[in-house]
Amino acid sequence: MNYRENLERKVISLSNNKEWDMAVAEWDVVGVEEDDSSSTTCTCGKHGLKYIFTIQNTENGNFLSPIGSECINRFGRDDLRKDATAYQQYLFLLNYYKKYKYLELKSDVFSKKLLKMLFEKGAFKPTQYNKNNPRNDYEFLVSMFNKRSAISDKQQKRVNAIMVTEIVPFIRKKLEVGQQ
Repeated sequence: MNYRENLERKVISLSNNKEWDMAVAEWDVVGVEEDDSSSTTCTCGKHGLKYIFTIQNTENGNFLSPIGSECINRFGRDDLRKDATAYQQYLFLLNYYKKYKYLELKSDVFSKKLLKMLFEKGAFKPTQYNKNNPRNDYEFLVSMFNKRSAISDKQQKRVNAIMVTEIVPFIRKKLEVGQQ
């Protein structure tokens, strides 16, 4: 059996739908780890994974891991590929903070998808400054991330405040408990 056949057999066995084209629609990315030794073997049988993803079936709750990004791409779902990329960026963000102890809103560290993931994971907290609505801070950071012109001093101060009071504590907590 080849890698693709191994992957299809495993995914279908853990899916409600028993046809590949339908089964792939049941899965979402829920986690990623980095294997510095690249010694992990994918579900398909391919050796040497650097990023070890965990995916979960949204219909029956089954998990599948380890799975690599190449196999996730074989699902043929752009949304799943983008989610996998966001999880890799999230892992990069954790490692970046661990190394530099500092974060700033720049494209080599953040993306819109990563900001959304951070929002969904609860990184943004209700505060008096966001009118007790974390979505306000999330949407502000997205607008600053997308901004093509220079950010004003006032806007930069707000970006910095959100980083220091919301994102950094969230990252620190994740690093302390070793969670993804």
